[in-house]
Order: sequence, then structure tokens, then C-alpha cells
Amino acid sequence: MKTFIGTAVVLVGTMFGVSNSMANPSVGCGCSFVLRDHKTVAGFFFGTGLEHEEITLTESGNVNADCKVDLGSAPGGAVNLDKSNTGFNCALTGLGGSVVATTADWKETISASGQTTLSCHFH
Repeated sequence: MKTFIGTAVVLVGTMFGVSNSMANPSVGCGCSFVLRDHKTVAGFFFGTGLEHEEITLTESGNVNADCKVDLGSAPGGAVNLDKSNTGFNCALTGLGGSVVATTADWKETISASGQTTLSCHFH
């Protein structure tokens, strides 16, 4: 198993961003997370809140991508997000932010305290 951290894949820009349209959760050199409203996507990069990013290529050729960020606490408790309740696919992005692959096999968990984990599995 090979693990790439941080700069294995490059995502557009190095700023925090929020979008309501044409955005998906994604992993590259930064991560985009779906927020608690199930429709807004926000991008995080190292230096702007991203705590951990790891992209792993398995021996079978699959790619697992994981990101962690702290979104801060909010009323309503924990939230679990995936393709079934957001309609989004997760994207693996490459140089210049171009989409390399997409998958419906992803899960994002936002804890009551705001600790958020995004895991995307590309087969």
C-alpha cells in the first residue's frame, strides 16, 4: 500500500471557498466538505483549517482518500452525509483542479463538536 500525503494531487487555489452550485465534496491538495445544510460545499486547505489529508493507493489499484477539518460546534448534534442524502459524488482532483475520478462511495461525518471526517473510495 502506498500513502501520499498533502501534495499527491493538486486542487484549485489555496483559499477558503463556499459554493451552493456545481460543487461536490472533493479531495486533492485540499478538501471540500458538505456542510450541515446538506447542500453547501466549502473548501479547506492547509493553513485555512484543513487538519489532515491522506490519499492511499491500494495494491488492487483502488484509491482511498480521507480528510479531516473542524467545522465548529452547532446545534442539532452529529450529521452523517453521503450520496444518498446529498445527491453529490466525491471527486478526486488533479493538476489545476481537473476532476480525475468521481465516486458515489463516500461518507462524511460531522460530530456534534464539529470534528469532520470525509472518506472517499474510488474503485
